[in-house]
Amino acid sequence: MTLTSLFFAASLFLAPQPQVYEEMPVDEGPVEVVTPPPAVRLAAPGGAQLCRLRPCPANYPCMMQPGPGHLPMPPQVVSMLAPPRIYKNPRSDRPLGLNFEYAGPALFGLTATYFLTPTIQLEAGLGPITRFVGATYHFDGHNPRKLWTPYIGLSVVDFHNLEPDGGDDGMGAIYIPFGVQYSGRGGLTFAVEGAWAHLNTGDGETLDVPWFGIKVGYRF
Repeated sequence: MTLTSLFFAASLFLAPQPQVYEEMPVDEGPVEVVTPPPAVRLAAPGGAQLCRLRPCPANYPCMMQPGPGHLPMPPQVVSMLAPPRIYKNPRSDRPLGLNFEYAGPALFGLTATYFLTPTIQLEAGLGPITRFVGATYHFDGHNPRKLWTPYIGLSVVDFHNLEPDGGDDGMGAIYIPFGVQYSGRGGLTFAVEGAWAHLNTGDGETLDVPWFGIKVGYRF
């Protein structure tokens, strides 16, 4: 038996197995599993055959045939699949968010948000002269690969601290935003929106004004 044959036989037993991916419970929310293409043979200089995984996991046996006339590449190595990639939905994985809001219904205040589902987000906020509660609907939010989601929402705003005794003089507003939100897999969140605000001035008059808001925060 030649040295090459001994090397080939040993490689069948010593080659490490592909990495195993983590099985995820169903209750962690929607996930998407993407399986890379199988290993392929590529021609190398001198007629050698290179067996390579795309992408190649750490410590995976990427083996090279020494040259023509030698034993064929082990079939179990050539046909092995790389471990699949798993995409968690960032809105299900990190549903709770805390943000600083520039303008918006909080008027330079703090907001808390919570994804009840990957598409429906509840929110509430408090600013120097306003407080509000509302919700937003995120289009395509169920897609685990989507980090940017356009949304539409509705909030009820109450004004406070407008009088010396802390009263609000009956002022309130309906706030309807149209925006886009980034939900990063690491927790960073960012949103920018335009809005229509229907104000009740408290003296029986109403006023419709365009508005906007910017939110920067972190999701847990």
